[in-house]
Amino acid sequence: MSTPSRTTQPAARRLSVNDVIAVGLDRRRVGKRQHILAVACDLLLREGPGAVTVTTTAQRADVSPPTVRKHWQSREDLVGDTLDYARITDPRGAGATEAGRLFEFLDRLRRQLQDTPIGGASLAELVGRAPRNTISADNLLNYATAQRRALDEAISPQRLVVDDMVVARILGPIVFQVLVMRAEASNALLGRLVLEVVEPEGNRRSRRPL
Repeated sequence: MSTPSRTTQPAARRLSVNDVIAVGLDRRRVGKRQHILAVACDLLLREGPGAVTVTTTAQRADVSPPTVRKHWQSREDLVGDTLDYARITDPRGAGATEAGRLFEFLDRLRRQLQDTPIGGASLAELVGRAPRNTISADNLLNYATAQRRALDEAISPQRLVVDDMVVARILGPIVFQVLVMRAEASNALLGRLVLEVVEPEGNRRSRRPL
């Protein structure tokens, strides 16, 4: 007598921000993670990214902080997913905030580099050719100038003057992650970069709990 074969069940997949949009916000259908994300998005648009902490989000969502940490390993992870959710569900509201504009710019950059093969390859090729080819050098300079201008438009001039060091500090981690490490630039990375601009380290430590 043969033994019936067992069907291996696939591992549960973590729902992404796009899954939330597709399914909706009914807590019975999408669970606590999506409910928390919607609450965090409301906090973001009403009070800014500084309000999106594990503690405050848990209080507003009527869950415990460990429940929030179960779904987001860090505050940067939570902020990044929240900004992405706001970008998709309320682009006008997100675009009216400095954090939303900055995230939109960073998201556009990472998509150019990692979702479009020619994008990352072209940039890497320009960097390699620039020292020996004046046309490539000019094209690379034009690209860098365009990125700097777009970053300058996303950040309030009262907050930060965008110079070469600022461009390198904000864009460098994304370029390194995608082109050097050959890895995905996650929402957590983008969330961290946004927080570094809109909520400097000193303010994060003194004013906001995790």
